[in-house]
Amino acid sequence: MVLTMTRAIVLLLVISIFFKFSELYSQDNLEYIKGGFKKCTAYYYTYKFGKLDLKTKEKNKFTRIDANGKVLEEIWYNSNGSVGSKNTYLYDLLGNNLEKASYNDDGTTHSKDTYKYHNQAKILEHIQYYGDGTIAFKNTYQYDENGNLFEQINCNVDAIDYVKLNYKYNNKNKLVGQIQYNADGSIGSNDIYPYDNDNLAEMISYYPDGSVGSKDCYLYNSNNSVIQQMHYVSKDSLASKYIYIYDTQENMIEKVEYSAGDTLGAKDSFKYDDKRNIIQKLNVTMTVH
Repeated sequence: MVLTMTRAIVLLLVISIFFKFSELYSQDNLEYIKGGFKKCTAYYYTYKFGKLDLKTKEKNKFTRIDANGKVLEEIWYNSNGSVGSKNTYLYDLLGNNLEKASYNDDGTTHSKDTYKYHNQAKILEHIQYYGDGTIAFKNTYQYDENGNLFEQINCNVDAIDYVKLNYKYNNKNKLVGQIQYNADGSIGSNDIYPYDNDNLAEMISYYPDGSVGSKDCYLYNSNNSVIQQMHYVSKDSLASKYIYIYDTQENMIEKVEYSAGDTLGAKDSFKYDDKRNIIQKLNVTMTVH
């Protein structure tokens, strides 16, 4: 259930008994029309020591969405209400994103992304252009006979930032590993993804010397939805923890983030309509002093 303004204030007052902190509160309101979403407007508020300052309400972002749920336009606003930046999107008849154009606050083009697909709607190529039309980078993708992505090459125009990714799958076509290669062919990282039955149990990333770079561990409920994620920056150094809460329809209604030491870092709450479309998101982010 999405927190009301009153409940949000109560929550913050309770937490402020134990910590001194400032928070950033954001709320996304989606207006639903028959057949899809029409628009989404996001607002920011600020709190200090559990007190809401209504004068700090800022329109942060506006999103225009078509009847099929495809984002057509995103506009970000500055604190004075002026347009800060804008993205526009074009799609093909299958709903694949063909182009994303990003604009600066003065209306000039910041960048443009183009995408190519094959007949199964899997991406084959992604090129990003600078505002002057020159190529910034090009990514290519290859798939196996089962339709699984097995190779991805990311390369900028000068081939300085070159990365090749190879993916491995089990006999159920579940991703079980990823190897990242540098431009000279050396291994940059080696990731493995062990499963517990059909649920992803861990994601472990190894450095070339075999030491653990990061690790994520997952717990699930009886419906196989993730209810807890533990993120480690090395083998045993816990960096953050995420708790996920669901309603009776298995819609995620809360995501709570804790930093090391179980300090509350952020909380997202979601509200849905009777068709399980998300219609509201509320975020509260705490910064402990």
